[in-house]
Order: sequence, then C-alpha cells, then structure tokens
Amino acid sequence: AYEIYQCDWSSDVCSSDLSSQAQVDGSIQNPGSLATTVQSTSEAVRALTELNAALPVRTAATVFLLTDPLDNTESLSRRVVLGTLTGQNTSIWVNELMSREALRGGIGEFAGYDTTLLDTAYTLEALALAGQGRSSMAQNAIAYIKQQQNADGGWPLNKIGRAHV
Repeated sequence: AYEIYQCDWSSDVCSSDLSSQAQVDGSIQNPGSLATTVQSTSEAVRALTELNAALPVRTAATVFLLTDPLDNTESLSRRVVLGTLTGQNTSIWVNELMSREALRGGIGEFAGYDTTLLDTAYTLEALALAGQGRSSMAQNAIAYIKQQQNADGGWPLNKIGRAHV
C-alpha cells in the first residue's frame, strides 16, 4: 500500500519537510520514494516555488536539475517546466523537444525512439508552459493522446493496451 502525502500548503510544515530532504548534491529525495531523483527534485522545486519558500534549497535543486546530464524527454520536459517557473530561457530545450516529434504525433524517450504516452504528455505540459500550447506539435500530441485512449476511458502505459491511467 502507498501512503498519500497530505500537507496543509498554507503552513511552513510542507516547505520544512521538503527542505529536510535536500541532499548534498542539491537534489531533493526521500530515501523510501519510488520516484527517481530527477522526478522528486523537480516536483519538490515546483511545490517550493508555488510556496515561495526555501530559496537556498530551491536554488541548489534548480542547479542540480539544470546540470543533470540525462537528456531523455522527461528530463528535458522537466527542465522546460522548471525554467519557465523560474523565468529562464528555455528555447534550447523546447527546440530539442520539438525535434523529437514522431510521424504519428507522439514523442518518444529520445529522438527516433518509439512514441510513448508519458513522454508525449510530459512534452505537451512543457510546450504549454513555454507558450507553445497552440503549436502544430502540441496539437499533434493532443491528437496522439486521444487516439491512444482505450474504450474504457483510460490510457495504456504499454503496448498490451490495458488501461493504467
């Protein structure tokens, strides 16, 4: 069973809890988490930014994320989201994401890889936040996501087709 973490976002408790999970390398990670370090750090920075809290922790975490060498679609999308939230120029990452569009409108983990729903969704969020939500790529991504939807209303996360989302 998974525990849902709930917090009163109007209090300092959440920002203190997230800040306490800061690591020496700047990442923010709960040792028991199933999330990757990039995922947990990215989501923590988003929350801390919304709270306008823990500036030193946010700064270190932002440097960690922006200098992460992994350039898969999820990481690039998270950089665009983070860069947009922090007022940075994201055009290099947006252009890289846009170069990954497949013929079917979806996006794969890397350029030339088979498309996935998650990579397409990550890219779509990044494009929307970067002001590219009405671009032809964004519209193609929306169409791809709609085409992948199962009759039961869910979306498969693999080629088997069972709904997972």
